[in-house]
Amino acid sequence: VMDFAINKIIEKIKNDNILKLIAPYLKEVDAYLVGGYLRDLFLNKQSFDRDIVLLCDDIKSYTQNIAKKINATFIELDKEWGIYRLVLEDKKNYIDFAKAIDNNIEKDIKRRDITINAIAFNLNKCEFYDPTGGIDDIKLKKIKGICEQNFIDDALRLLRLFRFQSSLGFDIDEKTYSFVKKHVNLINNPAKERINVELMKLFEGNNTAKTLKKMDECGMLEILFPIINEFKLIPPNTHHHLDLFNHLIETVNQVEKNVKNLPQKAQEVLNIVPYGTVKKIAYLKLGAFLHDIGKPKTWTI
Repeated sequence: VMDFAINKIIEKIKNDNILKLIAPYLKEVDAYLVGGYLRDLFLNKQSFDRDIVLLCDDIKSYTQNIAKKINATFIELDKEWGIYRLVLEDKKNYIDFAKAIDNNIEKDIKRRDITINAIAFNLNKCEFYDPTGGIDDIKLKKIKGICEQNFIDDALRLLRLFRFQSSLGFDIDEKTYSFVKKHVNLINNPAKERINVELMKLFEGNNTAKTLKKMDECGMLEILFPIINEFKLIPPNTHHHLDLFNHLIETVNQVEKNVKNLPQKAQEVLNIVPYGTVKKIAYLKLGAFLHDIGKPKTWTI
């Protein structure tokens, strides 16, 4: 079990240049740093995704005022939910501000997907607020849903569980996995673009092969890739010691295992983000997974 030096993490937050820049303008409200930025700090990873939840009445004018003070570009992301982005002068760094649900931080935290994404840090009091036990779950390397209803409200979260399993190497909590099995048929409801983003991030992770097996166990894989059922009909042969489905999973596994033995130059190429937000390695592994996609149609005995 990892033992976190909470004080060291608090120091990192205090010394973050972007947060230091906006700190003087957050004194009059309750402001909480939330989400992936905090999770990544605990995992000792760098993150540029700063999300801040505010408890205030008029969040739009409040964030517009901050934008003026720090010379940032103000963008309205979602008027209905009160979500705004400030893009800083360097055009690389940005901060997303959101109004807390019902102006209540506990409600806001508890409507999120998993506990490790539901840690908050009060920027004025410099203390953590963690009502769902996310810090402990990072220590235990557990992916745990906050509540079943959150997965019904947005079915994309069912797939996000597996995306985090692939990228972090954590295990999905048994109770949470039971939610997936129960509601797996909802996975086609979200927009295809959203599903696509999560799938590509899943293929980018270092634990894709293991994760694909877990997705197959609950029936999600065949909903997202209906051809899976045809793959499973093709048995081993003189060239392959595995049936076709397991051969494809094993191909992904071999890519994951052997990438680190490639020449430095090849590894650099696979780490390039050509478009969108994922590295080339994700496309290579998707190709590995589907490299025998023509076999069911051309199979003869």
